Amino acid sequence: MDNPAIAMDGIFEPKYSFACKWLKTLTTILEKSIGRKTTCAECLLYLVVFSKPLADMVWSAFWIDIALTAGAILAFVVLVTERQVRFGIPDVIALFLVLLVFHSWGGDASALSAMVKMTSAFLLYYVGRTAAPYCESVIKALRVSSLICVAVCLLMYVLGIGFKIWGSSRTYCGPYFFKTDLAFAMTFAAVLLLYWKDGPRWRFLAVAACAFLVFESNARAYYFIFVIALALYIAWRYSVRIGFKIVIGVALGIVALLELFDIVTSAGLLGNSFIGFQFNSLSDLFSGSNTQGRNEIWTVLIGMIEAASPLDQLFGIDLTSDLISVNGSEYGSHSLYVGTLFNLGVVGLILLLTLIVLIFSSVEVTQERKRGDSMPYITLTLLLTFVLSGISVHVLQYSANSWMPMLVFGMAVSLARESSQKGCSNASDWNAL
Repeated sequence: MDNPAIAMDGIFEPKYSFACKWLKTLTTILEKSIGRKTTCAECLLYLVVFSKPLADMVWSAFWIDIALTAGAILAFVVLVTERQVRFGIPDVIALFLVLLVFHSWGGDASALSAMVKMTSAFLLYYVGRTAAPYCESVIKALRVSSLICVAVCLLMYVLGIGFKIWGSSRTYCGPYFFKTDLAFAMTFAAVLLLYWKDGPRWRFLAVAACAFLVFESNARAYYFIFVIALALYIAWRYSVRIGFKIVIGVALGIVALLELFDIVTSAGLLGNSFIGFQFNSLSDLFSGSNTQGRNEIWTVLIGMIEAASPLDQLFGIDLTSDLISVNGSEYGSHSLYVGTLFNLGVVGLILLLTLIVLIFSSVEVTQERKRGDSMPYITLTLLLTFVLSGISVHVLQYSANSWMPMLVFGMAVSLARESSQKGCSNASDWNAL
């Protein structure tokens, strides 16, 4: 055996008794829940993905995220030894982005946290690339833990815990660090529940609860994202193909929602507790009131980029000096795109946008090879969530917003490559989830 630490069936050898005991226990539980034999790698993967949504609710316990990152690294190593993965262009691009993160970090101790958060996002992408055969247990694990998150958030809401005043507006973040973290978690839970084929009817009540909590969060971007998620689910139910028509439909839908939000805000229907939105012209889209001052941060950061050396403009300045002071408070870039331009330079931003396009192309390939598969719609929903929320949040610097989408993106790329090579999908049937 090449690696004495791993048995042929994927279970650790007896001489590694400490790890063996709890991993075998977890493996037994997993086997009973999904009704088939599992490997140590699948069990470890299940543990990591199940724990992450729950860990995001106790965000102040940094050691949990560190432990989960270590678990993800171990899962990737074991998964790579279990199956051959043919890496392609998206994987090379992700690797270059990781190298750019290390370049901008430069060993700065104050930037260690930012470096770990950004590289761990790409780590989950690679875990997803190797974990496609286990997508069934991954989705089940995420669905269960996400349901627990929904229940906790609802309970805290009823008890009046987790409300914060943002200026003159009331926001709800529940147990999460910020309102956008809660909004993402509830949107993600809703997506998993919607595509639960043959699931119980009460799941739609849970989806309604997710929608309510997103509304109460006052995270305006997620109002649009949640509606888009519902629209894509309807498109899947009625076998509407993903393509140019879907993209145009989403774009027109966003414009219509902007107009509706403007009318509701102007009429004062939401009251003073909710953050409004005004859209009388395109110039209003990124106005100070609509961006809540983020446009001032972006202007300062773009000015810093323009004043930087050509080398820094190309490959990034650093990971921390994008924290700037506005009205006596320090703020980050508040944008995936401006933040990536600052942290990783023009090259990094181009690579990130290219990776997004390649993931979208994977959605199309998977769709063409397997009719009625829900995987393309799940991936596209998370991709649009990643892209749209990235307008106002540097999602790569928040593991609560980046880990699960990156995991699914990696699995989507793997399924697309298998579909292309074999003419039909050889992975687990997502419709059975």
